[in-house]
Amino acid sequence: MPNNVRSPVNNPPEEGLCESLLMELECPVCGEHMIPPITLCESGHNTCSRCKPKLKKCPTCRQQLLAIRNLTLENLTNKIKYPCRNHKTGCDELLPLDQIIQHQAVCLYRFYDCPLAKAPGVLCLWQGPWSEVKKHIDINHKDRVTEEISKLSVHIRDFKSTYKYCRVIYALGEVFYQQFEVIANNFYFVVQYVGPEDAAYRYKYEFTLSSTSGDEKIQVSQVTRSVKINIDEICQSGKCIKLHYDVVKNFLEENTMEFEMEISKARVEEKS
Repeated sequence: MPNNVRSPVNNPPEEGLCESLLMELECPVCGEHMIPPITLCESGHNTCSRCKPKLKKCPTCRQQLLAIRNLTLENLTNKIKYPCRNHKTGCDELLPLDQIIQHQAVCLYRFYDCPLAKAPGVLCLWQGPWSEVKKHIDINHKDRVTEEISKLSVHIRDFKSTYKYCRVIYALGEVFYQQFEVIANNFYFVVQYVGPEDAAYRYKYEFTLSSTSGDEKIQVSQVTRSVKINIDEICQSGKCIKLHYDVVKNFLEENTMEFEMEISKARVEEKS
């Protein structure tokens, strides 16, 4: 063959193999790529671990679901690169399984629910990227926002232990969601950071409850948690401010609650 003639260039066979595997891994229910554990149905179809708890029959053939794992396919998931689940909204990351899971937790293209969707009396189905959260709140929930203030004094007349108090706070150029309530005679106070999960640890909040005379005071601080974490889970884990309600009642004057809450940057080292 003459030196100036080149053989046709084809895509590496590995690329075609990866694409074929990704197609095999695509869940027929949620459309995302399956990750271990991957189980089988009686006919041999693969079942998504995220969707399986919601299914009674195989979505492909309607046969019985089994607890048998497809170990061959699971082993192959460690040899390919996964696209980010947010590729439809603009993310072009392509990473090995362990790295893509970490990436997706902090991906700037991931969608967020409206934080106030957790609040009673608020029916909001909005979802959108992090960059649009504040704009959505300003347009639709302005009456539930405390503007650009890191330290605030709160005065609640006729405090009800059966009510859930929810609010969005803008502080330090960020968006936070605040919620407090009484559950099983315990007072829970939670502040969540609305943004990438790995940034929540950078902020803390301090809750101060004082008597009218100022002689008695309770002051507790906690690191903010990600808005992606269920608040019930935060309360159960104790990673929030938790006080026995009998103690809190000692600070109520004619059923009026007054407290101070301050959001500031936490003194923590950057995570590697």
